[in-house]
Amino acid sequence: MENKRHGRRGELLSEHDTYAINIRDVRRRVLPELNDDFAKDLGEFENLAAVRKQVKEDLEKNEKERQRAEALEKIYDQILESTQFETPETLVRSQQYYSIQTETQRLSRLGIQLSELPLDPDQYMKKKNEEAIRIVKRFLLLQTIAKRENITVTDEDVNKEIDRMAKESGRKPLAIRAALEARKELDSLKDNILFTKVTDMLYESAKIKNV
Repeated sequence: MENKRHGRRGELLSEHDTYAINIRDVRRRVLPELNDDFAKDLGEFENLAAVRKQVKEDLEKNEKERQRAEALEKIYDQILESTQFETPETLVRSQQYYSIQTETQRLSRLGIQLSELPLDPDQYMKKKNEEAIRIVKRFLLLQTIAKRENITVTDEDVNKEIDRMAKESGRKPLAIRAALEARKELDSLKDNILFTKVTDMLYESAKIKNV
């Protein structure tokens, strides 16, 4: 390897370095064959056809969820455009702080500090403030719709959601409830259930055309 540098008088100097490299191992990635044996290694699948079916169902489910989320965003936009109201400053500031803290913790887990990102502080805070206003408006909107439509959350609704969370995490329902109560998150769970009910009602009553 030739290294070039300039001397004190500006003359071009060159040096030659010699390196010895020992290759200990050479590997080639070999992909498994797409057959029934491969399918059985992935989990509880009898054959490759079952894997393809599951992948197709997952893709279709994800696409339906994406379309639903997109439609709901447009529904929220239309309602908010036709309903003008002021957002409490304390709620906006609280949501803004929560959003920044959440993003800071997420970046920290990746070994990144928020201050290290090439962000303009004023623009960043402006963006977070706009996001907070939108979230708070949506929260108040769904809360108002729930009251007008007499939508409530029952103990049965809470138990069903806890059972779902327990099944999904492989834990017992009592453990899930105890953890929620210890973290004082049971009320937040009820809010989420309530807003899910309102969201379902809005989606089902809206005229949606997927293009």
